[in-house]
Amino acid sequence: GETLPGGHRWRAFLFEQAQSYYLKAMAIAPSCMPLLINYSVLLSHHLNRPAKGRRLLEEALKHAPEDPSILCNIASLHEQAGDLVKAEEVLIRAIEMSNGRHVGALYNMGRVCHYGRNNTGLAIKFYEEVCDLTEDSKPHAESLDMKLRRQAQEQIRMIRNSNQRAQQKMLEARGLA
Repeated sequence: GETLPGGHRWRAFLFEQAQSYYLKAMAIAPSCMPLLINYSVLLSHHLNRPAKGRRLLEEALKHAPEDPSILCNIASLHEQAGDLVKAEEVLIRAIEMSNGRHVGALYNMGRVCHYGRNNTGLAIKFYEEVCDLTEDSKPHAESLDMKLRRQAQEQIRMIRNSNQRAQQKMLEARGLA
């Protein structure tokens, strides 16, 4: 068997171990929202059990219906399943609940616009909003926000570079470059 770090079996083992720790923690604190959200992410993204992860998030939403983080994660599952309309609806709810200040919801809406809808102009607006909201964040504070800021900046650069290359090719094709 494969025993190198990063190998499929090794990673699967680590995720299964993490699941056992989440289950123990949930027995102690069954209504802890960060725990439920993180466990649902583990199930959905790493253990290929999106239905179980979604059920957990829907249960969490019953206890905290105004929590945009839960909605943001539910939207992510809709996006993964290819249901962009539902993902957008849920993200809009999360953005509205947070008065437009939930960095994860804004970033995910940028992703849906960019990759799902191929609307790079609107995607840039959402990515720029992420950058604006996190501009004053300290590097060690809210590490997820800072990670999303860096990713949003990279997405903006990618879109702009791609647009410039496309414009250059169009000029070359017309003999203007």
